[in-house]
Amino acid sequence: MKRAARLLVILLAAALAVTGCAQPKAEPKKTETPPPKEKTMIVAFPADPPSLNPIGESGDYAQAICINIFNKLVKFDKDFNIKPDLAKTWEVKDSGKTFVFNLETNFKWHDGKPVTSADVKWSLDTAKAAGATKSRLQDIAGIETPDEKTVVIKLNNPSGVFLSVLAWGSVQIMPKHLYDGTNFKENPYNRKPIGSGPFKFQEWKPGEYITIVANKDYPKGKPDLDKVVVKFIPQAQSAIAALQSGEIQVLSQYSAPPFRDIARLEQDPKFKVVKWNHYTFWRLIFNMKEKPFNDVRVRQAFAYALDREKIVQACYASVPMAAKTAGPLSPSVAWAYNKDATNYPYDPAKAEALLQAAGLKKDAAGIRLKCTLDFVDYLPGDKDMWLMARDMFAKVGIQVELKQYDATAWNDKVFNQKKFQVSWAGSGGPDPDILRYMFETGGSGNPGSYSNPAVDKLLNKGAQLMTIEERKPVYYEIQDLIAKDACSIPIWNLTMGEVWNKDYQGREAYSMYFADFSNIKYVGK
Repeated sequence: MKRAARLLVILLAAALAVTGCAQPKAEPKKTETPPPKEKTMIVAFPADPPSLNPIGESGDYAQAICINIFNKLVKFDKDFNIKPDLAKTWEVKDSGKTFVFNLETNFKWHDGKPVTSADVKWSLDTAKAAGATKSRLQDIAGIETPDEKTVVIKLNNPSGVFLSVLAWGSVQIMPKHLYDGTNFKENPYNRKPIGSGPFKFQEWKPGEYITIVANKDYPKGKPDLDKVVVKFIPQAQSAIAALQSGEIQVLSQYSAPPFRDIARLEQDPKFKVVKWNHYTFWRLIFNMKEKPFNDVRVRQAFAYALDREKIVQACYASVPMAAKTAGPLSPSVAWAYNKDATNYPYDPAKAEALLQAAGLKKDAAGIRLKCTLDFVDYLPGDKDMWLMARDMFAKVGIQVELKQYDATAWNDKVFNQKKFQVSWAGSGGPDPDILRYMFETGGSGNPGSYSNPAVDKLLNKGAQLMTIEERKPVYYEIQDLIAKDACSIPIWNLTMGEVWNKDYQGREAYSMYFADFSNIKYVGK
């Protein structure tokens, strides 16, 4: 038995050797695919927004974040052309008094509920009644919703600017089911918004950051970026240092570096500096209820006394564009800008002659006029500009006392109380209808109490014309009339200088209220 068993073992071993089964072959190791790298962009803002209620807040920081979380009926592209958003098509009827919008059918709120015409009606009704820019919506006579995807807006007057009003700030569509019946300015969703846009709100840590993440189910396509973190960095130089260290990837328009730092950053191969012309411009305004600023000759003298080219070169490193006319529009609103409007080139001798003609004679110290000039040190270089302007005015006998305020105090003193003599102001908009706000008699954006019946008539006419071809000559005339009256003296037109890490691309320019992060692509490794 022992010999037989031994023989069996030998035979089995031989068989296994022949068949190659003596040792089982090791299974090949499976190569695991690593998860894709999260595409995150960190962008600097100077401070938190007050809230993320897109109708209740008109400030830059709130709107720049809300534009990614919420949609509007229509929106601007970077050249201020009107493009579809929630509305896929629209029709203008009744000679410009009725607008019919057909909504996209597949948009949902981030909580899964459908976006309907009821949301649009509630949002625009609320914006008209209590929104941050309610003055722009007062011409709405009524809103009808014949079905869930159709909105009919009826106006009191024909309007060629209504689509621009809907595309501008503080008119996003908000979820009625979360706000109806509440105090919409105190609703808790203002701190954790539910929108319908390309990004969803994730987290807000006050004083530190706000995080939004891609809406993977966005009907117009998921954004390339998975996450955007808005990091709050109050100081410009700290933001530049964070960019250079890689802590952040973008210095946006809201945290743009001082103009004098742009040339240095352009030399760094890691970055791309994007310059683009904004519709905002810096200007000098006068309180025309106070003598002698009710005299056009005095206002024109101030204009002739300013060397705008020298100011831009010395105070802003030649990045902004010195104003070429006294017309109240930026050349970035290209179709409406009148390059031939009345201008006041630097001419101190003419300034003195005008002051003399206005009865302002020199005293023993060579002073013709004493006044105060209120300003906000809003951008790096602003205070230097006003110090230089003060010296220029002194050369023609105008003694100016500079008074600096923070933005809130200045707005209250100049725009609310209208207690000033001469002041800085910044203004502008993507459509020339902004001039109604700035220069119409009694307009809320007209602190200097400027009034010209001919301008008022043309402003109303321009707002009701339906095509650019019709509107253009009207706004050309308006600009020249306002320039001749010298009630507002443009100094320079804002040129933004953003700095981007070269790993991010896709948008060559974006402007106030149009910070659409869904256009950005990550191209790094």
